[in-house]
Amino acid sequence: MSLDGLNDSAGFVDDPSTQLYDERKLRVPYVKGSRFTAQQDISPPIKLNPSMGCTFEYYDDAETMKALHPIERCIQYPPLNGSYGSLSLELQVQETIRIGDCHHAQVVVVEVLTASCPLAERLSKGQCVVAKLYDPMYIDDDNFYINPFLVANKDYTNETAAYKALYDFQGSKIPQYYMHDRVLWEDKR
Repeated sequence: MSLDGLNDSAGFVDDPSTQLYDERKLRVPYVKGSRFTAQQDISPPIKLNPSMGCTFEYYDDAETMKALHPIERCIQYPPLNGSYGSLSLELQVQETIRIGDCHHAQVVVVEVLTASCPLAERLSKGQCVVAKLYDPMYIDDDNFYINPFLVANKDYTNETAAYKALYDFQGSKIPQYYMHDRVLWEDKR
């Protein structure tokens, strides 16, 4: 895969002060007006070892990762195995809560544009909800000491498991959890 032309500043973060370790990261796409599809994720149960760290095991792994363009890193570390379910949401970002580099999750307020059944029974067109997106591209990797892909997978699976365990409290003691999903991004600004 050729990444020629990706160093054109038009597609990358404008403010270099927000880029602590890698100025080649793409501009954060989770901005007001952006649209995307959230497709239901059916992942096999993940058995994470609590003592498993999220660091690179060897110095060479970190050095290899450092040499790769951020998009090449994403290709080398694809999302967890799984498949897409039949539920989906078309969403548009209305407001940002916390976005940018060095966050484990990007948090935005989104408007529901369309929802497939049975989600349409719980989420209606025009309703606004909070979306939490685990994007390894923007996790603080502590100067390539931490593997952001392991961190994103661990955070995502832990939060999903927590909401399942606390199902009876959703909507009262904790926020309602609609589905865990994979984002299919299409910037339609």
